[in-house]
Amino acid sequence: MEPHDLGAYEDGEDHSYQPLSWRTDPATSLSDWDVVVTWEADGGGEETRTYHVHKQTLAVGPRSGAYWAKLFARWADGTAASEMRLDAAAAACVPALLDYQYDPRGALDVSTATAMPLLHLASYLGMRSLYDALVAFVQRDLRPETAAAYVAAADRRADRFGLDRCRAAAVKVCASHMEHAPSLEELAPDLFLLVACSEDRCCTGAAFSRRVASYYRTRASDLEDPGDFLRAIGARWPGDAVDPGEALFLLGHALDHGEADLAERCVAAMSRSWERTLFEADPCPDGVDPEILRGVPGFPDGAAAAAAPPPPRRRLLPAAAAALPPAVELDVLRRALGQARDDVADARRDASLLVDELRAAKSETRALHNFVRVPLSCHPSKFGGGLDRPPTAMPPHDAEPENGYVVTEHSWDLAHWVTKYWPVYIYKERPATTAPPSPSSPRIDDDELQAEREREAEASMARLLEEAMVDAAPLELPPR
Repeated sequence: MEPHDLGAYEDGEDHSYQPLSWRTDPATSLSDWDVVVTWEADGGGEETRTYHVHKQTLAVGPRSGAYWAKLFARWADGTAASEMRLDAAAAACVPALLDYQYDPRGALDVSTATAMPLLHLASYLGMRSLYDALVAFVQRDLRPETAAAYVAAADRRADRFGLDRCRAAAVKVCASHMEHAPSLEELAPDLFLLVACSEDRCCTGAAFSRRVASYYRTRASDLEDPGDFLRAIGARWPGDAVDPGEALFLLGHALDHGEADLAERCVAAMSRSWERTLFEADPCPDGVDPEILRGVPGFPDGAAAAAAPPPPRRRLLPAAAAALPPAVELDVLRRALGQARDDVADARRDASLLVDELRAAKSETRALHNFVRVPLSCHPSKFGGGLDRPPTAMPPHDAEPENGYVVTEHSWDLAHWVTKYWPVYIYKERPATTAPPSPSSPRIDDDELQAEREREAEASMARLLEEAMVDAAPLELPPR
């Protein structure tokens, strides 16, 4: 049946659907409440922004806030505006919060930078659904790359809005990845100490010293008392290690602020890395006075000596060490030279032991060349039948030798049992008439050994090793 022509509604107006939004002209959206948000501007003074909202959207429904419901109930006498004072970060997130409340699907625009301010607003306004959505986001987003940002953002709101757990979780992530976590230098000194002194810190002393030195270089001007900072760091130092590349830098600041424990760690690190301390030092910039070289063989005298460019001399310590007190500089040099002496002595002792091991190995190889490998079944004192039957298989690579002549191996091939025999070997002394093979001779395989056994059985039985019955484990000759 065809539809009837009943005409269409026409009044000359645009009646296309527009979703309700706080962004729409209040005269069109029939806004019934104004929210005036005030915050302190970065350059000083205050800034404000007015949002034209709808009481029903803010106070009723699955994304409503308890704050709004109580506010509207209290001001039911015709008042149509209220004011909120927020910090700048939270004030910047108010549009995202209102979009969440007005969106029929509850879509939330959130990032690492806005998660903590929005969580603060959700707690402040009593918005349970928004709070749960933000907690789920932070659970996914909190990782070593973002943890420092969460520490800083959560700390500003930890006490007033219950974000101390978020801060603790972010500190734990930073501390457990302190060696590689980025952006730690952006933390305030008290927050860096919170991370550096955390029980969850997972970092070696050398890596810890690199992070501390990097932070000190970047934020030294922000430290109210550098001495207190270094003492707090030193009290929670992991072990005694210090990165040799940062030891001199940290030593200078430890001495400036009277941090003796840290200074001792740095001196010890410089002595342990004596190669860097002594041999990577830079040349003296002033060279050598030509008068000192007068009369030295190989150097010109007189005017020629004065005209010749002086050869650079080497410092025993880096140039930066010249700023250290003479007693400390001397102690570093003394301990570095002492460590060098001990390490050289250890190296000589290790080299001597290695030479002894090589000599023993060569001696054993020469002794083994006097013997030839044969199956144990050719030993004259064998007993029982079947022990000298020819082998049908070689042992598995990881098989343990057994006390016998020919070891029996049974396996199931899905149809019937298969029995294989493989030999256990011993070594018999070569006959006096047989010259030992030269080192270049190829290794004798099993067939050649069996043929040799049959040819020389009568002559060689008396010279078998008596200890063969005691130690029947296979012995492989080293490659010749």
